[in-house]
Amino acid sequence: MSEQTIQDGLFSTPVSFDKYTCRSIGATTIKDLLLNKEISGVTKKQCEKVKAKKPDVLILNENKEIVVFIEMKDPSQFNNTQLRLKAIWQELEVAQKVKAKIYMVSDGDEFIWINPSTENIIHDEDGNELKAKINPKDLSKEEQKRLGELIDDVCASINSTNDALKPKSYLDPTSLAEKTAKILQNMSLSSAKNSLYTFVEFFTFKFLSDIGVLKGIYSFTNIYEVYVAQGSKTAFRQYLTTVREQLLFLFPTNSADDTTIINGRLFHTKTDEKGNPIIIDSAADCFGKLLDCFHEYEEEHGKFVYINRDFKSKLFETFMKKSSDKDGMGQFFTPLKVVQEMVRMVDITAGMSICDPACGVGKFLLEAASKIPNAFYFENGILKESISITGLEKRMEDNNDDLTTILAKSNVLIYYSDLFKNNRDSNEKIQQLAEQLLNKVITSSHSTLGTLECLEENKYDLILANPPFYRSAPISAASKAVCIKDSSTKAYTAKGKGIEGLFTEWIIKSLKPGGIANFILPDGIFINIGNKDLRQYIRNNCLIESIISLPVNTFFNTPKKTYILTLKKKMPSELNTAQQSDVFTYLCSSIGESLDVYRFDEPEKNDLKSSVDLYCLYKANKTNPIVLNAIKNDPRAKLVKIDFFTPAGNWNIDNIWTEKEKVALGIKKEDDVMSTSEFKTYIDTVIGDMKSYKTVIDGINKDSPTDEITYAEVPLHKLFTYISGNIDYNKTYCNKHKGDFPVYTATIKDPLGFIDSYEYDGKYLTWTVDGVNSGTVEVIEGKFSTGNGRGILNYIDPSLSPEYLRMALMPMFKKEADGRGKGGTPHCKWSHVKDKKVKIPVDSSGNYDLAMQNKLAKYYEKIESVKDELTSKVDKLASIIVR
Repeated sequence: MSEQTIQDGLFSTPVSFDKYTCRSIGATTIKDLLLNKEISGVTKKQCEKVKAKKPDVLILNENKEIVVFIEMKDPSQFNNTQLRLKAIWQELEVAQKVKAKIYMVSDGDEFIWINPSTENIIHDEDGNELKAKINPKDLSKEEQKRLGELIDDVCASINSTNDALKPKSYLDPTSLAEKTAKILQNMSLSSAKNSLYTFVEFFTFKFLSDIGVLKGIYSFTNIYEVYVAQGSKTAFRQYLTTVREQLLFLFPTNSADDTTIINGRLFHTKTDEKGNPIIIDSAADCFGKLLDCFHEYEEEHGKFVYINRDFKSKLFETFMKKSSDKDGMGQFFTPLKVVQEMVRMVDITAGMSICDPACGVGKFLLEAASKIPNAFYFENGILKESISITGLEKRMEDNNDDLTTILAKSNVLIYYSDLFKNNRDSNEKIQQLAEQLLNKVITSSHSTLGTLECLEENKYDLILANPPFYRSAPISAASKAVCIKDSSTKAYTAKGKGIEGLFTEWIIKSLKPGGIANFILPDGIFINIGNKDLRQYIRNNCLIESIISLPVNTFFNTPKKTYILTLKKKMPSELNTAQQSDVFTYLCSSIGESLDVYRFDEPEKNDLKSSVDLYCLYKANKTNPIVLNAIKNDPRAKLVKIDFFTPAGNWNIDNIWTEKEKVALGIKKEDDVMSTSEFKTYIDTVIGDMKSYKTVIDGINKDSPTDEITYAEVPLHKLFTYISGNIDYNKTYCNKHKGDFPVYTATIKDPLGFIDSYEYDGKYLTWTVDGVNSGTVEVIEGKFSTGNGRGILNYIDPSLSPEYLRMALMPMFKKEADGRGKGGTPHCKWSHVKDKKVKIPVDSSGNYDLAMQNKLAKYYEKIESVKDELTSKVDKLASIIVR
């Protein structure tokens, strides 16, 4: 069989497959192909030596550039090694001159793949010769697509130093960013933030070139060749006047926020009166250095086709960690491992609407959407979506800074690189992607309040977020300036403190009934008395699904203690019913990476993954005994009754674990030891909290009861019957009768144990009879029992408020216990206090005034809460050892 017969059998007519066209050339010369514009990417001058050659088969891309040059041979020319080598060498120079990416020699059955740059045979990932057959005419559509992908992968892998097909690996060009940062630091006026802008634009230019969106004269390869041949100034001018114009053509500016994928300030370039760029020598030189830098990186690591998805947030650390510009930029820093685990905690299905109101670089949205196959796709030339994602962001502190949005849009390019790459042959489709996938998904606000300024209620199925939490935001303006769509409700009524409080309310209101919010909050939401109304709002409108305690330094730029809070917005039928299910809680000490600026992977240390594994089991099987037992056996996990989360109470789940448990888990040391920098950070936090407490106290004073109150003084024995604790309840008894009902003795924070029965069911006033906590009065509600260290005051009259009586009796009981503790153990027995009198508010008829009791109880409860919080911080200060 002759060469021509074999060639005709395989490639008699042009065959289009994937992004390529395979053409049997026959008697046509390279000169004719150039004259008739059948091929591109090379000039007549470059092909002068081979212009009379007649290629057998060419595979062209959509720009008619030669990707594969195939030389057909008679099978007899493949009989031995010497003949094969002769066949290979015969037309290799031609393939090189026409700039073919791949050169092949074939007898119709066997195909030899050759790298024209090195003149060596191409190998697969395992070191074997690549021998895939090029026969697109005989392949199905799916097989043709795989062949196109193979050609893509080979082109992306081979270069002047590599002949092997590289595994599909995801580049993390952090080292390139570091090298770039050093180059840019030497430029006049190049701040860390502007250097980051420049790198992102340069990276986007290279990335879009490598996936084929920027072609020909707009590509990195072309600009680099101009630089090598004509110098940096000419290359820089061509980049500014051609490539940038093409980028703005393909990626039009978002009319909502005036952003695109480039920022317009590369090297602080200025223009003359006609709008032409003024090329500064230092900027042009720097441009050339960056071209060299990126070219060298490609030579060593390959093309920028597959990029690590966490790369864009790592850029902040590279450029900004030593810069004062980083203030207010915490939104970059939700580690990808945290994002992925939070996404894993929720169910994501096609048709959902998902929002991140403080989207940063967009990782929550992009990770969520990646769970849906073909989340975005073209149908009859129109871009469709299987899921709706909305990213909202506020411009940075100077209100003219779109860096966050630029990074987010660049991140979308990385996540959906295949979608851009597969549609690179159509400018119209690229523009659709730019408008609907970049501009529509990521929008930044120019206003002072940003996202908070506009509220659309009941809009989203799922909200994932790490809202900002800093005090500098003009919170007081929120209720006045907010725009509420389709609602007559006042905007922010829950009185949440700090910008995180406003975001919490925004998130809840923006959820559809039945929708889920999974977001990160600082500890202030959970512990500060000033957020009592916000916590009440949460309880009224949501079911609390989980609270996961994250380790300190989870986020690079803040030492704040943070938590993952999972809420489900109540359906209308649930608004007046109490939550029945327990809240899943977990203490994490690790997240799978080091908690320092280096962020090294530590897969063996990942409590967060374990917590999510367990939560996902519990979420789907809340009554399954096997699941409940698994939670019980994990010392970091606890199921907490919803009654623990009272609006006025402290929701800090860390306090549910005893000090001994925390020491055993490695969360707490026997002694609190801090470095000088850690101690300074802690002091700064305490000072900030003290200021917020002062604001809270000012608010409490406004609520102080001003009515003229009449009291009746009543002996305790006329108000209560006394019930002593059961002497039989001890550790041994609890171990023998394990169950779900607590036994309280010295404290109600740390029960003696849990047994299989209970003695009391309801709300009772109790106190500690002896020991260091003697005289402490507590209200216990639910099913429980007491040991002999705790007494119960059983009150009969329903017009008595146990909460008020607790406040009124505590000072009396504590004083009695302390007075009897001199020289021995403090104790306060019923016989010591039964004849003492307590003051109870009464009305004009002399009846107990329950309303006033409750009013006083709430007032003093707020005071006590602030005192407790301040005391705990002062106590910790006293125990800290600085080394």
